[in-house]
Amino acid sequence: MENLSRTLVVVMTVIAGVAAAVSFFISLHTLAHTPSIQDVPIYVRGQLHRMEDKNVHLLTLVVFQFVCFIAMAAPALSWEKYKSSLEQKAASFRTQFAWARGANVSTVILGAFGVFLLFELALFMTNLNRCLSLVSGVVSVRS
Repeated sequence: MENLSRTLVVVMTVIAGVAAAVSFFISLHTLAHTPSIQDVPIYVRGQLHRMEDKNVHLLTLVVFQFVCFIAMAAPALSWEKYKSSLEQKAASFRTQFAWARGANVSTVILGAFGVFLLFELALFMTNLNRCLSLVSGVVSVRS
């Protein structure tokens, strides 16, 4: 189980890194191929809420994606140290709370990485949607 947990963590981290890199290159392509669009209107409930700079609109999600990737890469690279530190914290936590006695640290880590990966993929799909709507000429973005 130990080796499988680390393998799954590494695979999830690689997927997150690839999604962040692809999102970055798609955003750069969109920025380069839409020179006529400078500001993107942001609508809330069908009404114009504000205008947002195209660079900010496209690259903000990419920054969040890279932050998620770095947050996933650090524990994946230092797996033994990270897991032993969590084991020590979990041991003191288990003595305080009876409901946590059956918790497995590897399962908790995999669950946390799964949540980060889902968040990363949601950011990727949102950024892809933003890029496609700018390239296709549909500039009205709903938030």
